Amino acid sequence: MLLPLALLAHRRYWQLGLLYGAWLLALVGGTLGLRHVIFHRNLLALFSLAVVLAPLTVGAWLSRWRPWAGLAGTLVVLGGVGLGFVRHNPVREPLALYYYDLPAGFEAAQQRLARLPGGAASVAFSEESFYPYFLYRRAGQLAPHPARRPAPAASYFLRAPNDALPPALAGRYQPVDTVGTYRLWRR
Repeated sequence: MLLPLALLAHRRYWQLGLLYGAWLLALVGGTLGLRHVIFHRNLLALFSLAVVLAPLTVGAWLSRWRPWAGLAGTLVVLGGVGLGFVRHNPVREPLALYYYDLPAGFEAAQQRLARLPGGAASVAFSEESFYPYFLYRRAGQLAPHPARRPAPAASYFLRAPNDALPPALAGRYQPVDTVGTYRLWRR
C-alpha cells in the first residue's frame, strides 16, 4: 500500500507519487479527525489507484537499472495482483465482501417478509429499514415509504437496529420477531 510513495523520488513520475501521498494523507487525516476507520468499500478508488501505481513503481525503478527488468518486474507484480484477485474472488468467498453470508440473510428476510400480511395499512417501515422495504415492495406488496412522516400506525412495524420506534408508536407495539438484523414489532 505504501509502494507507490516511492514514485515521489522518481524524476519522471513524481506527480503520481504526490497524488497518491496526498490521498493517503487525506485518508489518515480523515480517520484521525473523525475517530472512525473508514469502511473498506469507500476506499475502492484508492485501492484501484494503488493497484495501478504499484506495478508502475516497480517497473519505473527497475527500468533505471536494466530496461528489460522494468517490464519483467511490472509483469511479476501484475501476475501477483491477478493471482490475488483470482484467489480472493467474491464469488468463491461471499463472506469476504460484507463479512456475513449475504445469500442466507437475503433468503431469511424474503421468507419472513412473505409471511407478513399484504396491504398498505398492515406493514410500516422505519427510515433506516429501506432494504426490507425494497424486498417487500419487490414481492408485489404495498407499504408506505419509509421516509413518510409521521410514521403510519400499521399492524406491523419494521425497524433497523440503529433506528428507534417513533415516539407516537412506542407504547403501542411489542417486538415479535427479527428479519435479518431488523426488528419486527406488532401492534
